[in-house]
Amino acid sequence: MSWSFFLKIFLKPPGCKLPQIQKASFFQNLLPEKKIKALNIFHSRNNSHFRESGSLLIICCLLMALFVTLGLGLLLNAQMFFQVQAARKMNRLNSYACENGAKEAIGQVVSWADEFSGGEIEEKVFQELKTFLTSGNEKQLVLLDSVLNSLEIAQTDEFSRLAWETLPAAKLTRLDDYGPYLKTTYELMIEATGKVQGFRWEKAEQVNLEITFFLGKLPLNRLPFSVYLDGLKKEDESNIKITRLGPNNLKRDKIIITEIPIIPDDALPLLARGLKLFRPDGLPNWLLRQALGLTPGNEKVPDGVYLVKDDLGPGGLYVQGNVDELLLGLDGNFQLIQFRQEDRRWLVRFSPDRYGLEFFTPEGKEELEQSLLPIIMVNGRIDSLAGGEKKISGWLEPNENSDQPVYLRGIQLTLVCSGKINITSNLLAEGLKFQDGVPYLREKQSQLIIWSTAKDFQTQESVDGGIILAGQKPDVLKVAANLIAAGEGLKINGLAAETEIIGTLTARAVDLGKRKLSLFVPEPVLDELSSELSVYSAENLLYLDKIKMKKWGDIR
Repeated sequence: MSWSFFLKIFLKPPGCKLPQIQKASFFQNLLPEKKIKALNIFHSRNNSHFRESGSLLIICCLLMALFVTLGLGLLLNAQMFFQVQAARKMNRLNSYACENGAKEAIGQVVSWADEFSGGEIEEKVFQELKTFLTSGNEKQLVLLDSVLNSLEIAQTDEFSRLAWETLPAAKLTRLDDYGPYLKTTYELMIEATGKVQGFRWEKAEQVNLEITFFLGKLPLNRLPFSVYLDGLKKEDESNIKITRLGPNNLKRDKIIITEIPIIPDDALPLLARGLKLFRPDGLPNWLLRQALGLTPGNEKVPDGVYLVKDDLGPGGLYVQGNVDELLLGLDGNFQLIQFRQEDRRWLVRFSPDRYGLEFFTPEGKEELEQSLLPIIMVNGRIDSLAGGEKKISGWLEPNENSDQPVYLRGIQLTLVCSGKINITSNLLAEGLKFQDGVPYLREKQSQLIIWSTAKDFQTQESVDGGIILAGQKPDVLKVAANLIAAGEGLKINGLAAETEIIGTLTARAVDLGKRKLSLFVPEPVLDELSSELSVYSAENLLYLDKIKMKKWGDIR
Protein backbone atom coordinates (compact mmCIF):
# COMPACT_ATOMS: atom_id res chain seq x y z
CA MET A 1 0.00 0.00 0.00
CA SER A 2 1.45 3.32 -0.98
CA TRP A 3 1.67 6.45 1.27
CA SER A 4 -0.52 8.35 -1.19
CA PHE A 5 -3.39 6.05 -0.41
CA PHE A 6 -2.79 6.46 3.31
CA LEU A 7 -2.86 10.28 2.96
CA LYS A 8 -6.09 10.17 0.98
CA ILE A 9 -7.75 8.30 3.76
CA PHE A 10 -6.54 10.52 6.57
CA LEU A 11 -6.98 13.77 4.64
CA LYS A 12 -10.55 12.87 3.78
CA PRO A 13 -12.96 15.59 4.82
CA PRO A 14 -14.50 15.19 8.26
CA GLY A 15 -17.72 13.26 8.31
CA CYS A 16 -16.76 10.97 5.43
CA LYS A 17 -16.75 7.26 6.20
CA LEU A 18 -14.74 4.51 4.53
CA PRO A 19 -16.35 1.29 3.52
CA GLN A 20 -15.61 -1.65 5.79
CA ILE A 21 -13.67 -3.47 2.99
CA GLN A 22 -11.34 -0.58 2.50
CA LYS A 23 -10.82 -0.19 6.25
CA ALA A 24 -9.93 -3.90 6.58
CA SER A 25 -7.65 -4.02 3.57
CA PHE A 26 -5.95 -0.85 4.69
CA PHE A 27 -5.04 -2.08 8.16
CA GLN A 28 -4.16 -5.55 6.92
CA ASN A 29 -1.64 -4.24 4.41
CA LEU A 30 0.08 -1.96 6.91
CA LEU A 31 3.24 -3.02 8.66
CA PRO A 32 2.84 -3.68 12.43
CA GLU A 33 4.56 -0.50 13.58
CA LYS A 34 2.50 1.54 11.15
CA LYS A 35 -0.69 -0.17 12.35
CA ILE A 36 0.07 0.99 15.89
CA LYS A 37 0.82 4.51 14.71
CA ALA A 38 -2.42 4.66 12.70
CA LEU A 39 -4.44 3.40 15.65
CA ASN A 40 -2.95 6.05 17.95
CA ILE A 41 -3.83 8.79 15.48
CA PHE A 42 -7.37 7.43 15.23
CA HIS A 43 -7.89 7.24 19.01
CA SER A 44 -6.45 10.71 19.61
CA ARG A 45 -8.93 12.19 17.16
CA ASN A 46 -11.83 10.43 18.96
CA ASN A 47 -10.60 11.52 22.47
CA SER A 48 -10.40 15.21 21.48
CA HIS A 49 -13.96 14.96 20.22
CA PHE A 50 -15.08 13.50 23.54
CA ARG A 51 -13.26 16.24 25.54
CA GLU A 52 -14.91 19.00 23.54
CA SER A 53 -18.36 17.48 24.12
CA GLY A 54 -17.77 17.19 27.91
CA SER A 55 -16.61 20.80 28.24
CA LEU A 56 -19.73 22.07 26.53
CA LEU A 57 -21.90 19.98 28.86
CA ILE A 58 -20.17 21.38 31.93
CA ILE A 59 -20.51 24.95 30.67
CA CYS A 60 -24.20 24.42 29.97
CA CYS A 61 -24.74 23.04 33.48
CA LEU A 62 -22.92 26.00 35.03
CA LEU A 63 -24.95 28.49 33.01
CA MET A 64 -28.14 26.70 33.91
CA ALA A 65 -27.19 26.80 37.61
CA LEU A 66 -26.36 30.49 37.33
CA PHE A 67 -29.66 31.35 35.70
CA VAL A 68 -31.57 29.26 38.20
CA THR A 69 -29.80 31.01 41.06
CA LEU A 70 -30.49 34.43 39.55
CA GLY A 71 -34.10 33.55 38.99
CA LEU A 72 -34.59 32.27 42.50
CA GLY A 73 -32.85 35.40 43.86
CA LEU A 74 -35.10 37.66 41.84
CA LEU A 75 -38.15 35.77 43.02
CA LEU A 76 -37.05 35.99 46.65
CA ASN A 77 -36.18 39.69 46.26
CA ALA A 78 -39.56 40.40 44.68
CA GLN A 79 -41.29 38.51 47.48
CA MET A 80 -39.37 40.47 50.12
CA PHE A 81 -40.10 43.74 48.31
CA PHE A 82 -43.82 43.00 48.23
CA GLN A 83 -43.76 42.07 51.91
CA VAL A 84 -41.90 45.27 52.85
CA GLN A 85 -44.24 47.38 50.75
CA ALA A 86 -47.23 45.67 52.33
CA ALA A 87 -45.78 46.33 55.80
CA ARG A 88 -45.12 49.97 54.91
CA LYS A 89 -48.59 50.38 53.54
CA MET A 90 -50.11 48.79 56.63
CA ASN A 91 -47.97 50.96 58.90
CA ARG A 92 -49.02 54.03 56.95
CA LEU A 93 -52.68 53.12 57.18
CA ASN A 94 -52.31 52.48 60.90
CA SER A 95 -50.65 55.88 61.23
CA TYR A 96 -53.59 57.47 59.43
CA ALA A 97 -55.95 55.75 61.83
CA CYS A 98 -53.90 56.95 64.84
CA GLU A 99 -53.81 60.46 63.45
CA ASN A 100 -57.57 60.44 62.94
CA GLY A 101 -58.10 59.44 66.55
CA ALA A 102 -55.61 61.99 67.93
CA LYS A 103 -57.02 64.83 65.84
CA GLU A 104 -60.57 63.96 66.86
CA ALA A 105 -59.53 64.01 70.52
CA ILE A 106 -57.71 67.34 70.09
CA GLY A 107 -60.81 68.73 68.40
CA GLN A 108 -62.85 67.64 71.41
CA VAL A 109 -60.44 69.50 73.71
CA VAL A 110 -60.63 72.68 71.61
CA SER A 111 -64.44 72.53 71.50
CA TRP A 112 -64.53 72.02 75.26
CA ALA A 113 -62.27 75.07 75.69
CA ASP A 114 -64.61 77.18 73.53
CA GLU A 115 -67.57 76.22 75.68
CA PHE A 116 -65.68 76.25 78.98
CA SER A 117 -67.94 77.65 81.69
CA GLY A 118 -65.44 79.90 83.40
CA GLY A 119 -66.03 83.45 84.48
CA GLU A 120 -67.00 84.63 87.92
CA ILE A 121 -66.94 82.19 90.82
CA GLU A 122 -67.93 82.73 94.42
CA GLU A 123 -65.38 82.84 97.20
CA LYS A 124 -66.67 79.54 98.58
CA VAL A 125 -66.17 77.82 95.21
CA PHE A 126 -62.69 79.28 94.92
CA GLN A 127 -61.69 77.94 98.32
CA GLU A 128 -63.09 74.50 97.46
CA LEU A 129 -61.14 74.40 94.20
CA LYS A 130 -58.02 75.50 96.02
CA THR A 131 -58.49 72.65 98.50
CA PHE A 132 -58.97 70.11 95.71
CA LEU A 133 -55.89 71.31 93.83
CA THR A 134 -53.68 70.99 96.89
CA SER A 135 -55.15 67.64 98.02
CA GLY A 136 -52.60 65.47 96.18
CA ASN A 137 -55.17 62.91 94.94
CA GLU A 138 -57.44 62.45 91.95
CA LYS A 139 -59.45 65.53 93.00
CA GLN A 140 -56.62 67.59 91.56
CA LEU A 141 -58.12 66.87 88.13
CA VAL A 142 -61.40 68.58 89.02
CA LEU A 143 -60.94 71.24 86.33
CA LEU A 144 -60.56 68.56 83.63
CA ASP A 145 -63.39 66.26 84.69
CA SER A 146 -65.77 67.51 82.02
CA VAL A 147 -63.33 66.85 79.18
CA LEU A 148 -61.69 63.57 80.25
CA ASN A 149 -64.87 61.53 79.77
CA SER A 150 -65.45 62.90 76.28
CA LEU A 151 -61.98 61.82 75.14
CA GLU A 152 -62.66 58.07 75.34
CA ILE A 153 -63.38 57.57 71.64
CA ALA A 154 -63.88 54.33 69.65
CA GLN A 155 -64.76 54.83 66.00
CA THR A 156 -64.57 53.04 62.62
CA ASP A 157 -64.64 54.48 59.13
CA GLU A 158 -66.60 51.98 57.03
CA PHE A 159 -65.34 53.38 53.74
CA SER A 160 -61.61 53.11 54.47
CA ARG A 161 -61.97 50.32 57.08
CA LEU A 162 -59.79 52.33 59.46
CA ALA A 163 -60.55 51.98 63.16
CA TRP A 164 -59.17 54.01 66.08
CA GLU A 165 -59.52 54.33 69.81
CA THR A 166 -58.32 57.04 72.22
CA LEU A 167 -57.63 56.79 75.93
CA PRO A 168 -56.97 59.97 77.98
CA ALA A 169 -54.93 60.45 81.14
CA ALA A 170 -53.97 63.62 83.00
CA LYS A 171 -51.85 64.86 85.88
CA LEU A 172 -51.23 68.13 87.67
CA THR A 173 -47.68 69.16 86.84
CA ARG A 174 -47.45 72.56 88.51
CA LEU A 175 -49.40 74.71 90.97
CA ASP A 176 -48.21 78.30 91.54
CA ASP A 177 -49.72 80.34 94.36
CA TYR A 178 -49.36 84.08 93.78
CA GLY A 179 -51.51 85.09 96.74
CA PRO A 180 -54.65 86.57 95.18
CA TYR A 181 -54.75 83.92 92.49
CA LEU A 182 -53.48 80.47 91.47
CA LYS A 183 -51.89 79.30 88.26
CA THR A 184 -52.60 75.64 87.53
CA THR A 185 -50.79 73.66 84.84
CA TYR A 186 -52.00 70.22 83.72
CA GLU A 187 -50.51 67.72 81.31
CA LEU A 188 -53.13 65.85 79.30
CA MET A 189 -51.91 62.63 77.64
CA ILE A 190 -54.03 61.18 74.82
CA GLU A 191 -53.11 57.67 73.62
CA ALA A 192 -54.49 56.97 70.15
CA THR A 193 -54.49 53.38 68.78
CA GLY A 194 -55.20 52.75 65.11
CA LYS A 195 -55.58 49.67 62.88
CA VAL A 196 -57.15 48.39 59.69
CA GLN A 197 -60.15 46.12 60.14
CA GLY A 198 -59.38 42.48 59.40
CA PHE A 199 -55.67 42.75 60.19
CA ARG A 200 -53.99 42.04 63.49
CA TRP A 201 -51.34 44.77 63.23
CA GLU A 202 -51.97 48.03 65.07
CA LYS A 203 -50.08 51.18 65.99
CA ALA A 204 -50.24 53.55 68.96
CA GLU A 205 -49.28 57.22 69.23
CA GLN A 206 -49.46 59.66 72.14
CA VAL A 207 -50.23 63.38 72.17
CA ASN A 208 -49.23 65.49 75.19
CA LEU A 209 -51.08 68.76 75.76
CA GLU A 210 -50.33 71.42 78.38
CA ILE A 211 -53.42 73.18 79.74
CA THR A 212 -53.14 76.28 81.94
CA PHE A 213 -55.84 77.72 84.21
CA PHE A 214 -55.95 80.86 86.34
CA LEU A 215 -58.35 81.17 89.25
CA GLY A 216 -58.87 83.77 91.92
CA LYS A 217 -58.60 87.54 91.74
CA LEU A 218 -56.58 87.72 88.55
CA PRO A 219 -54.42 90.47 87.08
CA LEU A 220 -56.71 92.02 84.50
CA ASN A 221 -53.88 91.98 81.95
CA ARG A 222 -54.28 88.16 81.96
CA LEU A 223 -57.66 88.49 80.21
CA PRO A 224 -57.32 89.26 76.47
CA PHE A 225 -60.64 91.09 76.05
CA SER A 226 -63.39 91.29 78.65
CA VAL A 227 -66.43 93.53 78.80
CA TYR A 228 -69.41 93.84 81.11
CA LEU A 229 -72.75 92.34 80.07
CA ASP A 230 -74.57 94.49 77.48
CA GLY A 231 -71.49 96.71 77.20
CA LEU A 232 -70.81 95.79 73.57
CA LYS A 233 -73.12 96.35 70.61
CA LYS A 234 -73.83 93.40 68.37
CA GLU A 235 -72.81 95.33 65.27
CA ASP A 236 -69.42 96.07 66.83
CA GLU A 237 -68.54 92.43 67.47
CA SER A 238 -67.84 91.78 63.79
CA ASN A 239 -65.37 94.71 63.73
CA ILE A 240 -63.22 93.23 66.52
CA LYS A 241 -60.36 90.84 65.77
CA ILE A 242 -58.35 89.12 68.51
CA THR A 243 -54.94 87.61 67.72
CA ARG A 244 -52.81 85.80 70.29
CA LEU A 245 -49.12 86.49 69.63
CA GLY A 246 -47.87 83.65 71.81
CA PRO A 247 -46.89 80.58 69.72
CA ASN A 248 -48.49 77.14 69.82
CA ASN A 249 -51.77 77.94 71.53
CA LEU A 250 -54.69 75.80 70.36
CA LYS A 251 -57.25 77.81 72.32
CA ARG A 252 -59.28 80.27 70.27
CA ASP A 253 -59.51 83.60 72.06
CA LYS A 254 -62.90 85.25 72.19
CA ILE A 255 -64.61 88.17 73.90
CA ILE A 256 -65.24 87.41 77.59
CA ILE A 257 -68.64 88.68 78.72
CA THR A 258 -68.93 89.04 82.51
CA GLU A 259 -72.27 89.18 84.29
CA ILE A 260 -70.93 91.49 86.99
CA PRO A 261 -68.32 94.27 86.76
CA ILE A 262 -64.85 92.91 87.46
CA ILE A 263 -62.94 96.23 87.37
CA PRO A 264 -62.19 97.26 90.97
CA ASP A 265 -63.87 100.50 92.05
CA ASP A 266 -61.17 101.29 94.59
CA ALA A 267 -57.61 102.10 93.54
CA LEU A 268 -56.41 102.48 97.13
CA PRO A 269 -54.33 99.25 97.22
CA LEU A 270 -52.36 100.40 94.17
CA LEU A 271 -52.12 103.96 95.48
CA ALA A 272 -50.76 102.68 98.78
CA ARG A 273 -47.87 101.03 96.93
CA GLY A 274 -47.04 104.20 95.04
CA LEU A 275 -47.41 106.46 98.11
CA LYS A 276 -45.48 104.07 100.39
CA LEU A 277 -48.42 103.73 102.80
CA PHE A 278 -49.17 100.60 104.79
CA ARG A 279 -52.77 99.46 104.28
CA PRO A 280 -54.60 102.76 104.75
CA ASP A 281 -58.38 102.79 105.18
CA GLY A 282 -58.64 105.98 103.17
CA LEU A 283 -56.67 108.88 101.80
CA PRO A 284 -57.52 111.99 103.85
CA ASN A 285 -55.72 115.25 103.25
CA TRP A 286 -53.44 114.95 106.27
CA LEU A 287 -52.27 111.44 105.25
CA LEU A 288 -51.76 112.43 101.62
CA ARG A 289 -49.77 115.52 102.66
CA GLN A 290 -47.62 113.35 104.88
CA ALA A 291 -46.94 110.88 102.08
CA LEU A 292 -46.02 113.70 99.68
CA GLY A 293 -43.69 115.40 102.14
CA LEU A 294 -45.82 118.55 102.48
CA THR A 295 -46.28 120.57 105.65
CA PRO A 296 -48.64 118.84 108.08
CA GLY A 297 -52.25 119.94 108.07
CA ASN A 298 -55.68 119.12 106.75
CA GLU A 299 -55.68 121.51 103.81
CA LYS A 300 -56.26 120.14 100.31
CA VAL A 301 -53.15 119.22 98.38
CA PRO A 302 -52.40 121.93 95.79
CA ASP A 303 -52.46 121.02 92.10
CA GLY A 304 -49.12 119.86 90.84
CA VAL A 305 -46.78 116.87 90.37
CA TYR A 306 -45.18 115.31 93.44
CA LEU A 307 -42.39 112.78 93.71
CA VAL A 308 -42.91 110.39 96.62
CA LYS A 309 -39.74 110.31 98.71
CA ASP A 310 -39.18 107.60 101.28
CA ASP A 311 -36.07 106.38 103.03
CA LEU A 312 -37.35 102.79 102.98
CA GLY A 313 -37.53 102.58 99.21
CA PRO A 314 -38.56 104.34 96.00
CA GLY A 315 -42.01 105.76 95.54
CA GLY A 316 -44.08 106.82 92.57
CA LEU A 317 -45.37 110.05 91.04
CA TYR A 318 -48.57 111.65 92.35
CA VAL A 319 -50.42 114.29 90.33
CA GLN A 320 -53.16 116.40 91.89
CA GLY A 321 -55.55 118.03 89.44
CA ASN A 322 -56.24 117.75 85.74
CA VAL A 323 -53.34 117.22 83.34
CA ASP A 324 -53.48 119.11 80.06
CA GLU A 325 -50.75 117.00 78.50
CA LEU A 326 -48.79 113.92 79.55
CA LEU A 327 -45.95 112.95 77.24
CA LEU A 328 -43.83 109.79 77.23
CA GLY A 329 -40.44 109.84 75.49
CA LEU A 330 -36.92 108.43 75.38
CA ASP A 331 -33.47 109.90 75.83
CA GLY A 332 -31.06 107.08 75.02
CA ASN A 333 -31.39 104.56 77.84
CA PHE A 334 -33.45 106.95 79.95
CA GLN A 335 -37.22 107.16 80.25
CA LEU A 336 -38.79 110.63 80.15
CA ILE A 337 -42.23 111.46 81.59
CA GLN A 338 -43.47 115.03 81.24
CA PHE A 339 -46.59 116.66 82.71
CA ARG A 340 -48.19 120.00 81.85
CA GLN A 341 -50.83 121.85 83.82
CA GLU A 342 -51.65 125.09 82.04
CA ASP A 343 -48.30 126.92 81.80
CA ARG A 344 -46.38 124.75 84.30
CA ARG A 345 -44.29 121.72 83.35
CA TRP A 346 -42.63 118.85 85.22
CA LEU A 347 -40.21 116.28 83.79
CA VAL A 348 -38.86 113.06 85.30
CA ARG A 349 -35.76 111.44 83.77
CA PHE A 350 -34.74 107.99 85.03
CA SER A 351 -33.45 104.59 84.00
CA PRO A 352 -34.78 101.33 85.46
CA ASP A 353 -31.26 99.83 85.22
CA ARG A 354 -29.56 102.34 87.52
CA TYR A 355 -30.14 104.25 90.74
CA GLY A 356 -30.92 107.93 90.76
CA LEU A 357 -33.20 110.24 88.80
CA GLU A 358 -33.59 113.82 87.70
CA PHE A 359 -36.75 115.76 88.53
CA PHE A 360 -37.35 119.05 86.72
CA THR A 361 -40.00 121.29 88.28
CA PRO A 362 -41.14 124.91 87.73
CA GLU A 363 -38.94 125.77 90.71
CA GLY A 364 -35.80 124.11 89.36
CA LYS A 365 -34.00 120.78 89.02
CA GLU A 366 -33.54 118.07 91.63
CA GLU A 367 -31.07 115.20 91.39
CA LEU A 368 -31.98 112.34 93.68
CA GLU A 369 -30.12 109.14 94.50
CA GLN A 370 -33.33 107.13 94.91
CA SER A 371 -34.97 105.16 92.16
CA LEU A 372 -38.51 105.62 90.91
CA LEU A 373 -41.28 103.11 91.46
CA PRO A 374 -42.91 103.33 88.02
CA ILE A 375 -46.44 104.13 89.17
CA ILE A 376 -48.09 107.38 88.04
CA MET A 377 -51.19 108.42 90.04
CA VAL A 378 -53.33 111.21 88.58
CA ASN A 379 -56.25 112.42 90.69
CA GLY A 380 -58.01 114.15 87.82
CA ARG A 381 -58.32 113.70 84.08
CA ILE A 382 -55.72 113.58 81.31
CA ASP A 383 -56.73 115.63 78.29
CA SER A 384 -53.91 114.30 76.08
CA LEU A 385 -51.72 111.25 76.61
CA ALA A 386 -49.24 111.07 73.75
CA GLY A 387 -45.71 110.30 72.67
CA GLY A 388 -43.08 112.98 72.91
CA GLU A 389 -39.74 113.80 71.31
CA LYS A 390 -36.85 115.38 73.19
CA LYS A 391 -35.79 118.79 71.92
CA ILE A 392 -32.54 120.70 72.41
CA SER A 393 -33.99 122.35 75.50
CA GLY A 394 -34.30 118.94 77.16
CA TRP A 395 -38.09 119.13 77.32
CA LEU A 396 -40.50 116.98 75.32
CA GLU A 397 -42.71 118.14 72.50
CA PRO A 398 -45.51 116.09 70.88
CA ASN A 399 -43.95 113.55 68.52
CA GLU A 400 -44.61 114.00 64.82
CA ASN A 401 -43.15 110.56 63.99
CA SER A 402 -45.98 108.23 64.92
CA ASP A 403 -43.84 105.05 64.71
CA GLN A 404 -41.14 106.22 67.13
CA PRO A 405 -41.05 104.30 70.45
CA VAL A 406 -41.90 106.29 73.59
CA TYR A 407 -41.10 103.90 76.44
CA LEU A 408 -38.15 101.62 77.18
CA ARG A 409 -37.97 97.93 76.51
CA GLY A 410 -38.34 95.86 79.65
CA ILE A 411 -39.99 98.63 81.68
CA GLN A 412 -43.17 98.01 83.71
CA LEU A 413 -45.12 101.26 84.02
CA THR A 414 -48.60 101.67 85.51
CA LEU A 415 -50.70 104.80 85.01
CA VAL A 416 -53.82 105.06 87.19
CA CYS A 417 -56.12 108.03 86.68
CA SER A 418 -59.35 108.88 88.46
CA GLY A 419 -60.88 110.67 85.47
CA LYS A 420 -61.06 110.33 81.74
CA ILE A 421 -57.94 109.63 79.65
CA ASN A 422 -57.61 110.79 76.04
CA ILE A 423 -54.92 108.92 74.07
CA THR A 424 -54.12 111.14 71.09
CA SER A 425 -51.12 109.47 69.43
CA ASN A 426 -49.32 106.16 69.07
CA LEU A 427 -47.80 104.68 72.22
CA LEU A 428 -45.16 102.12 71.21
CA ALA A 429 -42.49 100.24 73.14
CA GLU A 430 -38.82 100.21 72.25
CA GLY A 431 -37.96 97.14 70.18
CA LEU A 432 -41.54 96.62 68.96
CA LYS A 433 -41.58 95.82 65.25
CA PHE A 434 -44.31 95.12 62.72
CA GLN A 435 -44.00 92.43 60.08
CA ASP A 436 -46.82 91.96 57.59
CA GLY A 437 -49.03 94.00 59.89
CA VAL A 438 -48.37 91.78 62.91
CA PRO A 439 -46.37 93.18 65.86
CA TYR A 440 -43.60 91.21 67.50
CA LEU A 441 -41.02 91.90 70.19
CA ARG A 442 -37.89 89.74 70.07
CA GLU A 443 -36.25 91.26 73.10
CA LYS A 444 -37.30 91.78 76.71
CA GLN A 445 -41.00 92.57 76.89
CA SER A 446 -42.37 95.80 78.32
CA GLN A 447 -45.61 96.36 80.19
CA LEU A 448 -47.66 99.55 80.21
CA ILE A 449 -50.94 99.51 82.16
CA ILE A 450 -53.40 102.41 81.75
CA TRP A 451 -56.36 102.42 84.16
CA SER A 452 -59.20 104.91 84.47
CA THR A 453 -61.03 104.28 87.76
CA ALA A 454 -63.94 106.80 87.37
CA LYS A 455 -63.67 107.55 91.12
CA ASP A 456 -61.91 110.32 92.98
CA PHE A 457 -58.94 108.98 94.93
CA GLN A 458 -59.79 110.83 98.14
CA THR A 459 -63.56 111.29 98.25
CA GLN A 460 -64.39 108.02 96.41
CA GLU A 461 -67.10 109.93 94.55
CA SER A 462 -67.91 108.87 90.99
CA VAL A 463 -66.42 111.10 88.30
CA ASP A 464 -66.47 111.12 84.52
CA GLY A 465 -64.12 108.26 83.64
CA GLY A 466 -63.10 106.03 80.78
CA ILE A 467 -60.51 105.86 78.00
CA ILE A 468 -60.91 107.59 74.64
CA LEU A 469 -58.71 106.59 71.70
CA ALA A 470 -58.65 109.79 69.68
CA GLY A 471 -56.12 109.47 66.88
CA GLN A 472 -55.24 112.85 65.39
CA LYS A 473 -54.07 111.37 62.07
CA PRO A 474 -55.85 109.21 59.48
CA ASP A 475 -53.20 106.51 59.94
CA VAL A 476 -53.89 103.46 62.09
CA LEU A 477 -53.71 104.36 65.80
CA LYS A 478 -51.38 101.92 67.58
CA VAL A 479 -51.38 101.64 71.37
CA ALA A 480 -49.07 99.11 73.04
CA ALA A 481 -50.66 98.94 76.48
CA ASN A 482 -53.02 96.99 78.72
CA LEU A 483 -56.13 99.17 78.97
CA ILE A 484 -58.59 99.09 81.89
CA ALA A 485 -61.55 101.40 81.37
CA ALA A 486 -64.21 101.88 84.04
CA GLY A 487 -66.89 104.57 83.92
CA GLU A 488 -68.02 104.92 80.32
CA GLY A 489 -65.54 102.30 79.20
CA LEU A 490 -63.56 102.52 75.97
CA LYS A 491 -64.55 104.83 73.12
CA ILE A 492 -62.86 105.26 69.76
CA ASN A 493 -63.14 108.52 67.84
CA GLY A 494 -60.82 110.90 66.04
CA LEU A 495 -59.47 110.67 62.49
CA ALA A 496 -58.07 107.11 62.56
CA ALA A 497 -60.43 104.63 60.89
CA GLU A 498 -58.73 101.66 62.53
CA THR A 499 -57.14 101.09 65.93
CA GLU A 500 -54.65 98.44 67.01
CA ILE A 501 -54.08 97.58 70.67
CA ILE A 502 -50.96 95.54 71.37
CA GLY A 503 -52.00 94.34 74.79
CA THR A 504 -55.25 93.53 76.57
CA LEU A 505 -58.54 95.33 77.13
CA THR A 506 -60.92 95.24 80.08
CA ALA A 507 -63.79 97.71 79.86
CA ARG A 508 -67.13 98.54 81.40
CA ALA A 509 -68.36 99.11 77.83
CA VAL A 510 -66.87 99.39 74.35
CA ASP A 511 -68.02 101.83 71.67
CA LEU A 512 -66.11 101.52 68.40
CA GLY A 513 -67.93 104.30 66.59
CA LYS A 514 -68.19 102.13 63.45
CA ARG A 515 -64.42 101.67 63.41
CA LYS A 516 -62.29 98.53 63.36
CA LEU A 517 -60.37 97.29 66.38
CA SER A 518 -57.55 94.74 66.20
CA LEU A 519 -56.32 93.34 69.49
CA PHE A 520 -52.90 91.64 69.52
CA VAL A 521 -52.37 89.81 72.81
CA PRO A 522 -48.67 89.26 73.64
CA GLU A 523 -47.27 86.84 76.17
CA PRO A 524 -47.47 88.52 79.60
CA VAL A 525 -44.37 89.35 81.60
CA LEU A 526 -43.45 87.17 84.57
CA ASP A 527 -46.00 87.13 87.37
CA GLU A 528 -43.38 87.78 90.03
CA LEU A 529 -42.24 90.97 88.30
CA SER A 530 -45.65 92.39 87.49
CA SER A 531 -47.51 91.61 90.74
CA GLU A 532 -46.64 94.90 92.40
CA LEU A 533 -47.86 96.94 89.44
CA SER A 534 -50.89 94.87 88.39
CA VAL A 535 -54.57 95.67 88.74
CA TYR A 536 -56.51 92.71 90.13
CA SER A 537 -60.10 91.80 89.38
CA ALA A 538 -62.75 92.72 91.93
CA GLU A 539 -64.24 89.21 91.78
CA ASN A 540 -62.82 85.70 91.75
CA LEU A 541 -62.52 84.37 88.21
CA LEU A 542 -61.84 80.99 86.62
CA TYR A 543 -60.09 81.40 83.30
CA LEU A 544 -58.72 78.84 80.85
CA ASP A 545 -55.64 80.59 79.48
CA LYS A 546 -53.98 78.30 76.95
CA ILE A 547 -53.71 74.82 75.45
CA LYS A 548 -50.25 74.00 74.11
CA MET A 549 -48.99 71.02 72.13
CA LYS A 550 -45.94 69.60 73.90
CA LYS A 551 -45.25 66.31 72.10
CA TRP A 552 -46.72 63.94 69.52
CA GLY A 553 -44.89 60.67 68.88
CA ASP A 554 -45.08 56.88 68.49
CA ILE A 555 -45.22 54.69 71.56
CA ARG A 556 -45.58 51.30 69.85
